[in-house]
Order: sequence, then structure tokens, then C-alpha cells
Amino acid sequence: MKSYKYYVYGYFNKKDLYAYVGVGKKDRVTSHIKENDLSKKGEWLKKNEFKFRLLGKFKSREDAENAETMMIENCWKFPGICIPEGLLNIKRGHGGKDFFVKFDRLEEELKTGIDIDLLELKKDFIKNNRKVVVLNVRQSTEEDPYGNVDWINYAKGYKGRDYKTMATEILIRCKGKIMAHYKNIVWKEDGNDGHIPSGRKVMSSIYNGAVLIGTARNSQNSCIYLYTPTKRHEKYFRKQLEKQQHDKINLETI
Repeated sequence: MKSYKYYVYGYFNKKDLYAYVGVGKKDRVTSHIKENDLSKKGEWLKKNEFKFRLLGKFKSREDAENAETMMIENCWKFPGICIPEGLLNIKRGHGGKDFFVKFDRLEEELKTGIDIDLLELKKDFIKNNRKVVVLNVRQSTEEDPYGNVDWINYAKGYKGRDYKTMATEILIRCKGKIMAHYKNIVWKEDGNDGHIPSGRKVMSSIYNGAVLIGTARNSQNSCIYLYTPTKRHEKYFRKQLEKQQHDKINLETI
């Protein structure tokens, strides 16, 4: 009989919140502690009280990696089960490739996720003085179908959209869905009249996977401003609000 030599393990803080999920065999679960690891995970392990736990045993590495990927995905969908800093995994996982293709298709068919009306969201952001911009991904993601590349790496360029650099938060949108949310944004010129953002990824069950509704549903603008950097933007925003309210009243009277 084939032995269960692979396993999935997790690191947790003292409140039993997920910090990291991994896959391995033999003493892999304790090797992180011994390694001179300078990664975000390694630094967290050095500075915090933690415990580890075996989450499942598997006969093949493929099965273990599939389970690891599902655990990581679950942590992204429910950030409340993770440490305040967010899950420390850099990648979504090693396995689950075929499964995730099927899962993504199923999610698309079921239209799961939260609907967000950007005009309503923008009102709240203006009220709380949050400068947020939605960046539509304009380059192909086909070479990375399983999420190994961080979404912010697709948010480069956007020439002629200078007002975006006023934003301190960005939402990355791809194929109609909000895929990631970043804060503490810093913009750097790319040498081609565009910019490269960097920032802290936020574990957000509200924005990740959300679908835009209202006037932004079919918007293909490279940048959608969720604040009003100029009087012209503010005038346009007010006009859009009035139109949306008018359309809503007409629908209610039909």
C-alpha cells in the first residue's frame, strides 16, 4: 500500500489565525524555522509567537498541492480567518491547475461574487477622502493562467492618465472583475510617459472577485477614478449621479 508521505501544513498565530500554508514531506514543516529565511514569512516567524499544524496527509504530491492551493484560495476568499497582515504566501499555490480552470469557469457561469456600483462606492470614497483608481488590465494574462504573477505587475503604463498618480489605493480589474486591492501606493515613472505602481496588497473579500454594475459595467477605460481630482471630473460625476437616479425612478414607475 502506498504511504501517505506528503502533507499540507499551516502556521498560525496564537489566536489560531492562518499565517502561511505549505506542502511538503518529512521535516519540511519545521525547516522554515531553521532556514535563514529573509522573506516576509521568515521575518514574521522570527518576530511572532506561532504554532504549526498538519492539515492533511496525501499519497501523491499532486493531491497535496491541489489541497494546498484550495486552502490558500479559501484564505483569500475569507480574509477574516487570516492574521491581520494577510496570508504570507507569495503565490496562490503550486497545484490545482486543472481544478482551478474548472473552478473559474464554474464561478463565471454562476456569476458569484459581489456586485459593486462604482458611483455609490465613489460617493463613500469622496466622503472619507480616499483617493482610489480602478486600473483595467490591458495586457494578456494567458502566460500566467494560475496566478503566479501578482496582479499589480499587470498595472503598468497607462500613458496620458496623469491623475492616477494622485491615487493612494488601486483596484485591479480584469475581464470585468476586481481581482486585487492595494493600498499605500507609490508611483514611479517608467521612462515611456507611463507609471509603475507599488503598494501593499490588501486581503479584501469585498473587492476581490467583485463585478462592476451601473455605468461602469461595460467600461473599457484604462483608468476609472473613484475621486474627483478636478472640477471637470466633479461635474461629470454629479451628472452621472443625476442620470443614475433618473433611470432608477423611471424603472420603479414602469
